[in-house]
Amino acid sequence: MKRLFTGCFMVALAVVLVGMTCQAEDYYVWIGSGAGSHSGTSDDPFVNIGDALTICQPGDQVYVAEGVYTEALIIPHQVTLWGSYSVDWSTQNIDQHTSVIDSQGIATVVTAQNQFYLDSFKITGGEVGVWSHDCGYSVVNNCIIHGLVGDNGESGPFGSPGHTTYGIHLLGSHVVVSGCDIYDITGGNGGSGYNYGDVSGTGGHAYGIYMEAANPNITDCSIVGITGGHGGNGSSDRANGAPGGAACAIVANSGGIYGYLPNIYNNFIMDVFGGGGGDGGVDWDHAGDSADAGWAGGIWLEGYDKAGGITRNGIRDIYGGHGGQSAWAHFTPGLAGDGGYAFGVKIENSTDMEIRDNKLKYIEGGHGGHGGSAGDQPGTGTSTNGGQGGAARGIHSILCDEINFMNLLISKIYGGDGNTGGAPMAVVSCGSGGKGGLAAGLDIEDGIHHVKQCTVSEVLGGN
Repeated sequence: MKRLFTGCFMVALAVVLVGMTCQAEDYYVWIGSGAGSHSGTSDDPFVNIGDALTICQPGDQVYVAEGVYTEALIIPHQVTLWGSYSVDWSTQNIDQHTSVIDSQGIATVVTAQNQFYLDSFKITGGEVGVWSHDCGYSVVNNCIIHGLVGDNGESGPFGSPGHTTYGIHLLGSHVVVSGCDIYDITGGNGGSGYNYGDVSGTGGHAYGIYMEAANPNITDCSIVGITGGHGGNGSSDRANGAPGGAACAIVANSGGIYGYLPNIYNNFIMDVFGGGGGDGGVDWDHAGDSADAGWAGGIWLEGYDKAGGITRNGIRDIYGGHGGQSAWAHFTPGLAGDGGYAFGVKIENSTDMEIRDNKLKYIEGGHGGHGGSAGDQPGTGTSTNGGQGGAARGIHSILCDEINFMNLLISKIYGGDGNTGGAPMAVVSCGSGGKGGLAAGLDIEDGIHHVKQCTVSEVLGGN
């Protein structure tokens, strides 16, 4: 899996290395080193990575040999961590000598409190793979981040929300993410509400890479299997269902101040699913309302300026969640949930950007939920309408200006189907069917945009 550094990566690496002291120390870690105290040299490595980080000073480097390290890390200083070495320290290869950091349920696997460089680790076991806050110019390179699952919300009089999961979550940091595989990131399901008027817990969101108040530089990554949590179902006594969690491979915003030179280059994104909306509960006479599904997206940038770009990315199989189903009730069935919308690329409040050489395929809005049926005797209730299908867009531009679209291949964009209304049973009429979702290959809202050599095909609205 080892990848060559790109030009942008090397520039970032140079920035990271500036200021490191000439007196930097090297420390070594191998899980097989055995019990007892160790000096951290190559001949007497520490057993745990945390032992090395405890004594590290700014500029130090830590080399980690193959093995499974069941710990959560806190990086307190400006430190470089090199993983996946052979036990004789002669070879670094993440496929043959994998260094695994498994937090075993501790929410955040790696927490960075200062500028850092993280290379060639497999990270798993928590809800957040790598988290950093105001850590300057840092690097995550050639890492595998996978199997992160948010805790489910608790059921009760008011269901609690499922937890949100992040492969990488960066706040106020200028971090290069290069050559990483991020997969199987799943938000927690919302808890069920029990009683009349209660709202169940929302599904947890799921993000591959999420950057706030930061300039994204994301290259040569694979981000696959990002799934929002299912909204909680109303379990009984007319409790309402809750919305499903959102899911997106890459989200970046500038934090209200225009960022510069975003670079999203040569990434592969696939299998992103919004969470399903929760179903309403029923107590025979009445039913709670069902909820809308979570949205799903490939790349979403907001608030960027000055010749940045989204270039040479492959994005496919992005699906909005399905709306919650309305239950039958003697008098008053609940409302059905709408399907979640889906997009390949969304840009907002940005200027002077290039969107070029990207391929987008199979973007589909979620289906609406089925309307509720009412009554088993004449005049006892009114059936409800089916939920609307979610919209689907290949690329969606909102309040942007001077955006250049070049050499794009956009195909198989499908709006979600609306669902049927509740059956008439003993009432006079059934509920109306929900509207099908909008579909658009390239949807531009306001501003000057330039479109050149783009191909859009098989764009179908929902039924």
